[in-house]
Order: sequence, then structure tokens, then C-alpha cells
Amino acid sequence: MDYAKIEKEVRLLQYELWTCAKNKYATGVPPLAQIFDPRAAAAFFGYSYDILPDLRFGFLGQEEPFEAAGIIDHESQQIYISGRFPYTTQRFTGAHEIGHLRLHPGLRHHRDRPTTGTQTNRSLQEREADYFAACFLAPKKQVRDAFIARFGEPPQALTERLAGLLKGAHAHELLNAPTGSLELELAFATAKRFGTKQFHSMSTEFGLSHTAMALRIRELGLATY
Repeated sequence: MDYAKIEKEVRLLQYELWTCAKNKYATGVPPLAQIFDPRAAAAFFGYSYDILPDLRFGFLGQEEPFEAAGIIDHESQQIYISGRFPYTTQRFTGAHEIGHLRLHPGLRHHRDRPTTGTQTNRSLQEREADYFAACFLAPKKQVRDAFIARFGEPPQALTERLAGLLKGAHAHELLNAPTGSLELELAFATAKRFGTKQFHSMSTEFGLSHTAMALRIRELGLATY
């Protein structure tokens, strides 16, 4: 997977969306979270974006219907997102579909299962769209700035002191976490306080699931063991 190419495509789209917002709002652009939104991106591409109660499809030979989290139809220029899943899943799925629009214009009618960007056994196109979604919803600079404001300059290394600041009386859970686990990144993603500072968690700020936010923190090398 060409990470640099995907990151470049995300930055280009974000710049295009920001420029459109700047031209549209004479008194000042909205917050970036509002501009870098799947619904706004869909409108930029000329696609409708609708959240439906569910997206279930039956296939011959399957006992249970296939429940899609999102559908993109290039011919009718429509994106449908299932409302049966949590908000963070809907948001990530929407950004995932925008990734397909930007990276895979040759796709036609396409159905996606629920994802938060955590599955590793997915096709290259799906993993590319997942990475696009993560970069789009949690831009590198904004994530780094949010991390620094809460925890200090990265990378933050796991120590007894850091574990205590993040987990308090449960610091031992972090210190004894299996090698290669996401426990440290999850602690940063979900923390609402650090020492005497209190704040919204990074997961909340960026509208991502805890795991997706933790993966983004790992991708950006903000924490180390």
C-alpha cells in the first residue's frame, strides 16, 4: 500500500474542501471537523449522502442476510450509510466510501461491511480506503497538536510515572500489557485526564472509535514502549 500517495490525496481533498468553504462562508470558515466531514466531501463530489435504517441484502445460499455498513453507487452518484451501527462506525464508513471515490473511481456498485479500520485480512482496496478514512478524519497535524496539548511532546514512552498519570490505580494493567498490544495507545485515545489536566478524550474530539483512534496514534508514532 502506498501510504504517501494516499496521504497526498487526503491533503489535496482537504485543501479543496477548505477552499470551497472559504469561498462559501464570507464571515469565516467553519471548524475543520465540519469541513472535513464525509457528508461535505460527498457533496463536493456531487454525490448524495443518506443514512438509512439498515442496509440488508439476501444472497442465495446464505442463511443470514448480508448487512452492509455502507454502499456506494457511482452510476446513480449515491452513498448510503446504515444507521444500525454506532455513530463512530457510521462516520468511519462514510469516510471510507469517500476514500473509494478518490482512490478507486473505477468501482461501480460497491457494498462495505462495518469497519473501524482495524481488520487486517481485507483486500488492498479496502485497506487503502480504511487508511484514507483515518487520515481524513484525524489529520496528522491536528492529531499531533491534540496529543501535545494533552500529554506533551511525542513520542511518549511507557514508564511507571506515565502509567500512573494515565491509569491511576490501574497503572499495573498498562505496565503488564502484552508486547505489541494497543493498550498504551488505547490509554491515550480514551484518557479524559492527565495529572491535573482534564479534557475531552481524543476519540471524542475526532469522532473515532477507541480502537481507530488508538491505531491512528500508533500510525503517527506518538507513543512508544
